[in-house]
Amino acid sequence: MSKVNRARVIAISLIIIILVGLMAIFASDLIGSSVIAKLTKMSEGGSSNFQKSTAISDTSKLEPDLEQDPDPTPTLVITEDPPVVERGIKSVILMIGDGMGAAHRLAAQYTSVGSVGQLVMDDLDVKGELMTSSADQAITDSAASATAMATGYKTNNKVIGLDVNLNFIPSILEQAQALDKSVGLITTTHLAHATPAGFAAHVDSRYEYEDIAEQLSIAGVNVLFGGGEKYFMPPEEVGCFPGMGIRTDGRDLVNEMIETGYTFVCDAATLSDIDPASTTYLLGLFGDAAMSDPYSPTLAEMTEVAIAILAQDPDGFFLMVEEGQIDWAGHDNNAEKVIKDTVALDEAVAVAKEYIDEAGDSLLIVTADHETGGMTVSLTSSGQADEDGPFEILDGGTFFANWTSDGHTAVNVPLTASGPMADKLAGVQDNTYVHDFILELFCSSTTAKSVAPGVENPCGSPAIE
Repeated sequence: MSKVNRARVIAISLIIIILVGLMAIFASDLIGSSVIAKLTKMSEGGSSNFQKSTAISDTSKLEPDLEQDPDPTPTLVITEDPPVVERGIKSVILMIGDGMGAAHRLAAQYTSVGSVGQLVMDDLDVKGELMTSSADQAITDSAASATAMATGYKTNNKVIGLDVNLNFIPSILEQAQALDKSVGLITTTHLAHATPAGFAAHVDSRYEYEDIAEQLSIAGVNVLFGGGEKYFMPPEEVGCFPGMGIRTDGRDLVNEMIETGYTFVCDAATLSDIDPASTTYLLGLFGDAAMSDPYSPTLAEMTEVAIAILAQDPDGFFLMVEEGQIDWAGHDNNAEKVIKDTVALDEAVAVAKEYIDEAGDSLLIVTADHETGGMTVSLTSSGQADEDGPFEILDGGTFFANWTSDGHTAVNVPLTASGPMADKLAGVQDNTYVHDFILELFCSSTTAKSVAPGVENPCGSPAIE
């Protein structure tokens, strides 16, 4: 081959190599542009989906958006911890042993399940403590403590549902109603007493029983169980119990509630005949004042019926259950009564625990408003004249109970819990955290609607992460 031809071949080869390289670069640019355009389109078209997947205040928007771009190109999936709504927080059962401290629980344990057994309330998944001081005292009363747990605000002793300046503050029960949930209150004392009142009434003195009863009668609480018939009836009326009513305004709140749609029961037999599926509002008054011992119906029976009714609501419910006479036994330094009433509460806890285990979308909290009596439990006698005991331990041995007070004390009270997000209750918390935690759970899984004055927007805080 001549030198000229060889040069031509080399030149042509170089041109071909250059052209192939340019074509490769051009093709790469095209592919890159397509990918960038596709990712941009995914970002723009998928942004609404991402917002809907995280805006859990409106669960109806968690369904697919049928209006989005039908392009079948796979979208980027961001894996995060599931939002609270997907963890199934729908209902909360708060159970309060009025005056129940750690020693009260231990004494009940020894007599009912022995030294190695556990009460149902002590066998819950999470253990913590609550601090109980009120706004004006290191030692709270039931009114201020109930208000703190119900509203998230400290207030002064004897005040119900109002802050330290006597301003209205909504309760978790009222906020649950604003979230379209059913609600209930149960107590073994009378319904106008401090603890149930703290969840549905607003007065400057816990002793305004007639005003509290009136507020309860118009609060729209789906289930109301307890004593206190006399506070709902006028003096000339005799109801299910021997005592006459004592209302000075002459009103018959029982009949007024029946006229607005409540079913009324006043004995265990009638309560057991209630059909939960067809009952929306139920008033049960089981004593003229506080319920008499032995309770009829039992606290467990009342809890079972209440849950059966409230659980019909697809939006969930809030239920507060109080064993209120543990406190009275503590004031009397009566260990036998303390034990009996704490066991009664534990039997009700067992009913609630069975429900939350089956439902999978409900939280159970068991705690106290304060401790009463400065109760201590020991396996040996102190020799003190006012010592209670010996009491039999179920699996062998005896124990004794002693007291340091006939009033409330400032010690922390136990809190135990089971259900979704219960781990957030571990450790030592202020009693106001009970309200704040429950509201945060509710607001993470429901859409608020206004149904009560002063409760227009209960969900102002972000979801728990």
